[in-house]
Formats: sequence, C-alpha cells, structure tokens
Amino acid sequence: MYFVLRAGTAALHVWRGGVRALGRDGRGVAFIGVPALDGNTFPLDWRSLPTWEAPFVEGELLRQMVERVLTTVR
Repeated sequence: MYFVLRAGTAALHVWRGGVRALGRDGRGVAFIGVPALDGNTFPLDWRSLPTWEAPFVEGELLRQMVERVLTTVR
C-alpha cells in the first residue's frame, strides 16, 4: 500500500520491514510503500486515497503501526 507524507517528514523516521520512502529527495513529499505480509506485494496500490481534507498520513503514527504489525506477525 502507498501512503503520502508531508514534505520532509519521511526522512525523520527509520522505516523497517521492507517499508520504503519513495520520493525525489528527503525534502519533498514522499510516498511510503508498505509491502504485503504475504503473497504478492507488487504492484502496490492505493487503499486510502488522499483527499483535499486529509492529503497526508501522520508519519510517526504510520511508523508505529508498521512496528506493531511486524512485532505481532514475527
């Protein structure tokens, strides 16, 4: 799945478990790619499309959720 973070915030976090920040540089808006726990990861897809009201995901909350899921399944 893809998640969009505010410009400059993706580089503030250590992404584990195959999660990658995708963008031109650490200062711009980043797409965070989270791989599937099992089965096919690619192609990644949008599960929650950005909206005008909520265009970005909170980076720290996303990182915490990834950590929790990885801890639970491993």
